[in-house]
Amino acid sequence: MKKTINFFAPRPELGYVTHLTHASSQSMRNWVGGRIILRPEFVCIEQNRLNRMVNSGTPAFMFSYREITGITLEPGLLTRIVRLDLAGEGGSVWVRSFGAEKLAAAISAQRVSLGQDPTDGANVTAPTS
Repeated sequence: MKKTINFFAPRPELGYVTHLTHASSQSMRNWVGGRIILRPEFVCIEQNRLNRMVNSGTPAFMFSYREITGITLEPGLLTRIVRLDLAGEGGSVWVRSFGAEKLAAAISAQRVSLGQDPTDGANVTAPTS
């Protein structure tokens, strides 16, 4: 599955792996245009060509379905947002897209197909507030 998205990421010059946990600071977030690709074993999020031209840093990053510890649907303007919580120092990634519900369900279904327990905290949930 490939889907055009906007995603919250830390400042691109910081890179993904070591600084994604700092994404909770609003001043360090950027909405970045790109796409998400759901592969059989991992999720790939990459910037589109325009964003690669204007942003330095990591143009794409990947994580396995096993790293996902939470999938939450959040409200947004025109589209909903899928928040993917990642294990360890991974922090969270926010993905805005039309059809966010289907995207979240596809990620959850892929986790189950890989033998992950759907009750381990990564079920698709709606925000409490």
